[in-house]
Amino acid sequence: MKIVVSAIALAAVLFGSAQAAQRPTGTLVVALKQSDQAAVVDVATGRVLRLFDTGDNPHELLLSADGKLAVVSDYGRGADSLTVFDPAVADSGRRIRLGKHRGPHGLAWDVDGKRVLATTERGGTVIALDPLQDSPPLAVEAGQSHMVAVDYARAVAYTTDGPGNRVYALDLKTWKLTGEHAVPARPEAIGVDPRSGEVWVGSNAEGTVSALDPATGEHELVATGMQWPYRILFVPSRQLALIPDLAQQRLLAVSTDDYSVVHDMDLAGGRPQGVLVTADARWAFLALNAQDRVAVIDLETFEISKYLDLPKGSAPDGMGFLPAAE
Repeated sequence: MKIVVSAIALAAVLFGSAQAAQRPTGTLVVALKQSDQAAVVDVATGRVLRLFDTGDNPHELLLSADGKLAVVSDYGRGADSLTVFDPAVADSGRRIRLGKHRGPHGLAWDVDGKRVLATTERGGTVIALDPLQDSPPLAVEAGQSHMVAVDYARAVAYTTDGPGNRVYALDLKTWKLTGEHAVPARPEAIGVDPRSGEVWVGSNAEGTVSALDPATGEHELVATGMQWPYRILFVPSRQLALIPDLAQQRLLAVSTDDYSVVHDMDLAGGRPQGVLVTADARWAFLALNAQDRVAVIDLETFEISKYLDLPKGSAPDGMGFLPAAE
């Protein structure tokens, strides 16, 4: 009997070790909107390694491929800066002042992986700059654009102008607007399907997501019945798009093949916002703004594997992830 119990106990330990080994390891960098900070978190242990001060009300965050540069958009009222820092080096933060390009929000890397694209909602522009240089940014007028998504295969960026009910297309080679498309009211979330080139756009007024054909300007409904489709993130290897609904507090996984809802996760009390997927498409990180934590979601099962706790009252949103070195 003792031998049997020992074997069972050993099997449980081995199973637990296997499960733990399957969990992601690396560093998560998170923008904290209410505390005006960014947190660096060890994903394996859940420990907050460092906190960096940012400008007012940081929303979105980019992380370079080597993990040595984080860029945060300081979106608060009157804000005119991006905060940049090395997540591994304490006190390395500095501000990039944007002058008249106020209210920076949406962020994306340019096709070269070096310049940062940013919407400046109160400045009415989309800008591009090298965060390691002090040269003035390139700028183009694009309404009160809020979010930006890039079609890297075609070198085109798309932005959502909420008050104007428009999506703008920006040629990143010529730095000129090449399209202006009417979309359902109050667009915010936007993403580009890298397989098809479709541009998916969330409508906050109608609670829908539409697929826009940028060549024709035509769009069709992808998902309905939402209240606030906050972000759209494509996972091409799984033929899915992840769409957190902030108001209904759930996460939808929608098929990019037939637009069916494959998964619908209930996240009551969490107010899900920023979402990020690991490069191997195994794990998703979802910022639960109202709970000051990040859910780590297993994309094989669509179950929450663990939570990463953040300082109380911090309100997480945009994120970047660097996997552990092998």
